[in-house]
Amino acid sequence: RLPALKGAGADLGCGAGLIARAVLQSSDVTSLHLIDIDRRAIFASQANVSDERAHFHWNDLQIGPELKGLDFVVTNPPFHLAGEESRALGQTFVRRAREMLRPGGVLWLVANKHLPYEEPLGVAFAQVARVCEQGGYKIYEAR
Repeated sequence: RLPALKGAGADLGCGAGLIARAVLQSSDVTSLHLIDIDRRAIFASQANVSDERAHFHWNDLQIGPELKGLDFVVTNPPFHLAGEESRALGQTFVRRAREMLRPGGVLWLVANKHLPYEEPLGVAFAQVARVCEQGGYKIYEAR
């Protein structure tokens, strides 16, 4: 359901790299930073994404990496921290995405249907649209 993206971007909480693989199908993507706090996720994404445009970062988003001026960010934020549901974690992903994007850049966020991302997206971005809701998930575009 994602459109063909272009320019430089990031996949926050990349997990095994499945979203990144879809993003990198567009030849207009110049670079994609895959970021995850879980070292095993970085290893899995490296195994699943063999593209010279991919750059892997084993990082906690709360402290880095310092990426700026990106054209797009994609994410399916985790919502469990130490076995407990944490809405603050997803809110951190939204805030960090806004910080990484250039003016006019776009965030594509995939979320479980029950998670309330409308408010944090509305605070961080001027335009927010729910573009899809299906199979227990929803997708937002935010600019």
